[in-house]
Amino acid sequence: MESYIFKLDETGKSVLVALENAIARGVSLQLLIDGVGSYHDAGVIAERLRSTNSEVRVFHPLPWDFSLYRRALYAGRWYSRFFHMIASINHRDHRKLCLIDAQIAWLGSYNITSDHANPGALDADDYWHDTGLRATGSVVSALDTNFGRVW
Repeated sequence: MESYIFKLDETGKSVLVALENAIARGVSLQLLIDGVGSYHDAGVIAERLRSTNSEVRVFHPLPWDFSLYRRALYAGRWYSRFFHMIASINHRDHRKLCLIDAQIAWLGSYNITSDHANPGALDADDYWHDTGLRATGSVVSALDTNFGRVW
């Protein structure tokens, strides 16, 4: 699963509980969230899921957030990670993807936040017009391969 914004508001908390329930039923989870889009809640989400044996990684965390270094995609000593993160600070992961058993993919523009789930959260003229779709077949294999490359 991959998301730019995973915010622990009403929607985010509901999604997190649903993920925890799925993991309790034996579903394995790899969650990739962006270091800027999910900045405020990435550490909390990772810690909540840590005890479930799921994998959580943060795509290019901000260089000054040392608590997320161990979850960064880039491996190496802290100073090597720091300079890599400085160099890639504007390289963000805006993908929103949910892969299920490499057979089904849900993708689109929805982030995991009430701002994107509830048109009433913002002024009527300002709310997001998000789109999502369900994909099956050979395209899912390509999406799975791409997720694996980023992971």
